[in-house]
Amino acid sequence: MSVDKTDDDILSKLKFIGKIKKEEKICVKNMTVQQNNIFTKLSRSFIIVDSRENTLNFLSHTIKRSFELLSLHMTGKTLFDKSMTEHIMIDLENSKQGLSNLKSTYVNDLMFCCKIDTLIQEIDARLEELKLN
Repeated sequence: MSVDKTDDDILSKLKFIGKIKKEEKICVKNMTVQQNNIFTKLSRSFIIVDSRENTLNFLSHTIKRSFELLSLHMTGKTLFDKSMTEHIMIDLENSKQGLSNLKSTYVNDLMFCCKIDTLIQEIDARLEELKLN
C-alpha cells in the first residue's frame, strides 16, 4: 500500500488539529493558528476572510479522510500499515483535545460547540468500534 502526497497532507492536518490551544482560531486558508483577539477578528473579517463554517468544514473533512486512511491501513498486511494504523489512531485521539480547545475559543457560539461535540463523539464511537473488531 502506498501513501500519496494528499494522504500525507491529511495526516499532517490531523496532527495540526491536535495541537490547537485554547484561545486559538484556525486560519484555514493559510493553515495557521491565530490568537483570539481584536486583531484576529478584524483580519478574519476584512483581510483574510475566514469563518467558523470554513473551520468546521476543514475539521470534518480532515477527520473523515483520516478514518478512511485508517481503514486502508488496517486492511494492509505490512509492518508499515500496522505502524501507520497505530499512529493514526493516536492522532485521532489527540485531535479531540484540539477540538475541545476550539470549543472553549468559541464558547459563545452554541451551534459551533454542538458541532464540535458531535465530531468528538464520532471519533470516540469509531475508535471504540475499531478497537472491538
